[in-house]
Amino acid sequence: MTLRSWASAFALRRARRWVLRRVRARPGLGLEKIGTAYGGWVVPTRLMDGTWVCYSGGVGEDASFDLGIIERFGCSVFAFDPTPRAIAFAEPLAAGEPRFVFVPVGLWSSDTTLRFYRPRNPEHVSHSVVNLQRTGEWFEAPCRSVSSLMAELGHPSIDLLKVDIEGAEHAVIASVLEAGIRPRVVCFEVDQPVGPLRFVRTIRRVLKAGYDLVAVDGWNFTFVRQDETRAADDSSTGAGADQPESGRAAGSDPRITFGVIVLNGEPFTRYTLRSLYPFAHEIVVVEGAAPAAHNIATADGHSRDGTLAELRRFKAEEDPEGKVTIVTAEDDGHVDGWWQGEKDEQSRAYAKRATGDYLWQVDIDEFYRAEEMARVVDMLRDDSTITAVTFKQLTFWGGLGYRTDGWYLRRGATYYHRLFRWGPGYEYAAHRPPTVLDSRGRDLRDGHWISGERLARQGIHLYHYSLLLPKQVIEKCDYYGNLTRLKRPAAVAWAQDAFLRLGRPYRVHNVYDFPSWLERYKGPHPEQVTRMVEDLAADRPGELRDTADIERLLSAWWYPLGRQLLILLEPVDRRIRAVQRPLVRFGRRNGRRARRLARRVLRKAVRLARRLAGERASPS
Repeated sequence: MTLRSWASAFALRRARRWVLRRVRARPGLGLEKIGTAYGGWVVPTRLMDGTWVCYSGGVGEDASFDLGIIERFGCSVFAFDPTPRAIAFAEPLAAGEPRFVFVPVGLWSSDTTLRFYRPRNPEHVSHSVVNLQRTGEWFEAPCRSVSSLMAELGHPSIDLLKVDIEGAEHAVIASVLEAGIRPRVVCFEVDQPVGPLRFVRTIRRVLKAGYDLVAVDGWNFTFVRQDETRAADDSSTGAGADQPESGRAAGSDPRITFGVIVLNGEPFTRYTLRSLYPFAHEIVVVEGAAPAAHNIATADGHSRDGTLAELRRFKAEEDPEGKVTIVTAEDDGHVDGWWQGEKDEQSRAYAKRATGDYLWQVDIDEFYRAEEMARVVDMLRDDSTITAVTFKQLTFWGGLGYRTDGWYLRRGATYYHRLFRWGPGYEYAAHRPPTVLDSRGRDLRDGHWISGERLARQGIHLYHYSLLLPKQVIEKCDYYGNLTRLKRPAAVAWAQDAFLRLGRPYRVHNVYDFPSWLERYKGPHPEQVTRMVEDLAADRPGELRDTADIERLLSAWWYPLGRQLLILLEPVDRRIRAVQRPLVRFGRRNGRRARRLARRVLRKAVRLARRLAGERASPS
């Protein structure tokens, strides 16, 4: 493989991954493959019926898809293929099936006559107008545009367009969309070889025309018009847009269950619960430790700073409406007091007790401003189709006047999935990242998902105080240092060196593999956080971090210059890493091959040397 061909293949793999990330599962469409493994296509069976008019470009010698949808739905199929072998195959089928109409022309972007080049393998039937396989033999045949065929056949619109035409799909799809033709379903194969830019350009063109990518089968892509997917989503819930699966009608007050996991949550506990209480239908707090937290928990798996006692005090003294439920491992059958796993079980413990219309996950050091929470509640009230909400966090560091930013946060970690629709049969699937599935097993972020970018533009954030207090940071780093899957063995050393004494000014975030920095913050804070810090300053000032060194750092002339340089370098590093990863894999793979080859050559050389030595030692 040459460097050029390797680079092209690598770029195409990257492009394909980009496309696959845009597939959205749509169970309401009834997606199913009709036809053989070779000639079949995935289509939305719940949309199709006998009124549909389907255009099928490229028949070859496999009409299993065309005949399959005729047999199953009773629709009309108009098939097009000018290849001699395809004509010999399809015309007898059309004579025996009136709903299968065969027209011996090729599809193209205009009405013209083109050369069709044969494939390299003479047993293959498909010919190509773009000469995909670079052969020299061809025949000429008439080609028609889809719009011209529709006018001749008397079809003001078509319901399905399937295109399998050996490289001509890019020109045909572009011409169809430019002509304003919008079939309800578009299926096409991207024939190989294809350049990554052309591939992505065609996919993007269809997406921008108002289609959702709903299925990928090899290099076969199925798109459904967005109005059809939305209608299918609504019908699949058994209700319209005003009546989501959770059963809450639009305009009614949403019932929110807040789910909280906590271990050693002091001094945040009471202030966090107070901030949630006015907006809560219920608050389910799961207290206790997973095995990785053994260094910072009691022998029986509970908080060692009095958090459990504080939770019980809050419920006794500040819970007049009985909203708070406290859950420990013992309540879920773990007699030793320890939660198993790594937070998945704890998250499921509050989820299975939730009775609200929405499940809102909150860590004990996460807050929202009351007016911003009210706006989120209003949004849920006004639009009952919302299935998930993500927030952009602001991470505070050492005091209320400082926040941290960095490469790790800018690469997606600043966005937290926190709010999910909830109802019977729903499942909390995973804690990292938080993932909730509805009763049909669909990820709620595949539905009507409100992104963190959108909320941030509206001034709604998650205020995260995860790096505020020394006690909190040391315990957090001890836990992450013992959590094998996160690979942060130096977390405690980072806490001592970078947080307590600010010895690493450009590695201030606890994910220390990436550069990070400090910035001043002059914006507002949630009321309960301000009150907590004021109470600590009055009663327990030793729990607050001294900020004199932060002030000196931010006042230094060189620090903002380094920060700006890191900001400029972040996108450069991101691109380098994107290229580096496959290069490393390529190097490892080919390095192993080179070592194997060297060993074989060495063994042969040794055997040859031994034979030569034996010949010289023998008598002449």
